[in-house]
Amino acid sequence: MRIAGRQSSEQGNVKFRRSLYFVKDLKAGDIITPEAIRSVRPGFGAAPKYLEEIVGRRVTLDVGANTPVRRSNIG
Repeated sequence: MRIAGRQSSEQGNVKFRRSLYFVKDLKAGDIITPEAIRSVRPGFGAAPKYLEEIVGRRVTLDVGANTPVRRSNIG
């Protein structure tokens, strides 16, 4: 799963792409539900194509609403 690390040629387009963001505050160990994440712009989080892989996993640390979904905050 490629969650972070865009190629240099993609950096200018990041603000136009969608990515997954947490829309609810979650505590470490909470299970990620479909209601807790949403696909929005800019594209600084995980690509929307990973939604099904991320739902059902647990967050590894406390995350707040409007935080991009990244490999470092999911387990």
